[in-house]
Amino acid sequence: MRNASRNGATQSVSLFFVAIVLSGLAPLAGAQEQPLKLILDVNTGADSNVFRVPDSNTDPQLATRGLTGRSDRSSTTRFGLRVDKLYAQQRVFFEGAQSATRYEKFAFLNRDSLNYQGAWYWQLTPRISGTLSASRSESQLGFDDTQALGPTFTINRNEGLTLDVWLFGGWHLLAGLTESERKSTTPFVAQPDSTQINRELGLRYLAPSGNSISFTHRLQEGKVGNAFAPAAFIDDRFTASESELAGVWTLSGRSSLTGRLTHISREHPNVPQRDFSGYAGDLRYLWTPTGKLAINVAATRALSPFTLDTRTSFRVDDTLSVTPVWAVSSHATLSLAAIRRTSDFLGPVVPFVGTPRRDTFTTLQLVATWLPHPKISFRASVQRDRRQSSDAAFNYDADIANVAATLTF
Repeated sequence: MRNASRNGATQSVSLFFVAIVLSGLAPLAGAQEQPLKLILDVNTGADSNVFRVPDSNTDPQLATRGLTGRSDRSSTTRFGLRVDKLYAQQRVFFEGAQSATRYEKFAFLNRDSLNYQGAWYWQLTPRISGTLSASRSESQLGFDDTQALGPTFTINRNEGLTLDVWLFGGWHLLAGLTESERKSTTPFVAQPDSTQINRELGLRYLAPSGNSISFTHRLQEGKVGNAFAPAAFIDDRFTASESELAGVWTLSGRSSLTGRLTHISREHPNVPQRDFSGYAGDLRYLWTPTGKLAINVAATRALSPFTLDTRTSFRVDDTLSVTPVWAVSSHATLSLAAIRRTSDFLGPVVPFVGTPRRDTFTTLQLVATWLPHPKISFRASVQRDRRQSSDAAFNYDADIANVAATLTF
């Protein structure tokens, strides 16, 4: 990212967290085994279709930059710091990293990014606890969404406070307040820049067995960019509410089930044509038939705003995944992920001829990890992606391979 954004990010790193971390170094020496760690991660990869274009587009960058082909190799080097310390009933966690990504051919995609996350897990009394957290992440939006031939970098910032009050028995009162901000280097109409405040209040019952059930209600208020454009049905403000029922259930010593059902309602005061509501959620099943094999099965539904044009106000993503993980030995694992997602783009604000866009995305990924030493790990993966859409312009296939090494010291 650009120097200006990096300098602003550096200044925005919470001094509160830095002060806590540094002040805790001396008194906590010896309290934990190596609470301070430095991390060096090097990743190299190859992508057969960097810009996620249809097969008919063999040279997407030829006209604008004189570059042929659509495949490239890239490398990312990441250097970071991790602090995880306990002090009495308090825990402080901080992880920050600077990374540099470089492409062999499409050098205009090169980027440097700064990411961090920190949290103070505080406990006032045995019955009152919570977290104070902050995070910042820089990433590049996928070309499968932007359909652009140039990069769109985003910066996401979050700051939050949560509260957990143990009332009696297994009952807990939950509360939270979060402020988040999203900014992009290049405008992306479907997901514009925004700032929002989230407030939540909930109740959870935790059984002695570890099973739990909770109900949470959330209210959101947000501002979208600075452009109120009624002619394009673009509002600069929104409100949203969520009512969520969630649970965790241990079925046996070898299987568990987690679930979440959320009703979402989003309203735009100036452009009600963009309003939408519906249900989201997930159901996840973990089965460990043997000590060396685990199978994860998940079904999820997500609703999110997507104001790409007047034919779409939101998207619904239904995903089914199966991921078996095999511990080959105490130092090596193999995993296979099979994922299928259907995306429906709904909520037209004006009538149009035709059917709403629908995408079907499938991916198959094989991952191998090896830990020859507690401080050294290696990871290799191969992946096949395919998207088929009712709009042929969004079809693509991609083959991706990555090899990574991580050193912790």
